[in-house]
Amino acid sequence: MALNQATFNSNFDATFLDVLAVDKDGETNKFKPNGEPDVTLTITAGGPFSYGQLFADSYHAYAAQGVVIGLAPGSLSFTKSFLKNVMDGGGANAATFATALAQFWNSASGTQVLACTGGVTLAGYSNNALSKVGAFQSAITASIDSSAITDPIYLNFFVATEPVVKSIIWTFNEVTAAPSPTSCTGTIS
Repeated sequence: MALNQATFNSNFDATFLDVLAVDKDGETNKFKPNGEPDVTLTITAGGPFSYGQLFADSYHAYAAQGVVIGLAPGSLSFTKSFLKNVMDGGGANAATFATALAQFWNSASGTQVLACTGGVTLAGYSNNALSKVGAFQSAITASIDSSAITDPIYLNFFVATEPVVKSIIWTFNEVTAAPSPTSCTGTIS
């Protein structure tokens, strides 16, 4: 699998439309009583609807499909609270959102497999996501324009930020049969 913005959209749209009590065409959802928005919808065990939680869950689903050499496919996981907190915080701006994105990508964890040097075990890995705050901020700012929101939602955001995500360098340290460990680097796709 690889990063695919459609994953974000399918997660985000379905829940958001359910909360608004409308179908994908904006018509009142006939299955909701009186067509009233369901503001008590629980999208996690955490309680009533949270836009931040919806965004974080949807973005996590998108990010988890990324492929990084050295990590088992499908094993990526991230700390979603960075995104939830900034989206629900009310005072978000491009700088705080950029910092949250960098923290989110920096929080990556996954099942380690041998990377690229033929080592006998993987001693650990890291990435340089925290150094990308400025690039994320520039991308976020560039994605904001005066055009109407169109489907897929957040398209400008993904077009602008995905190259930053793909520029994050992941470093894997392997223990080899030789006395000294070796390392290799890679990016996400």
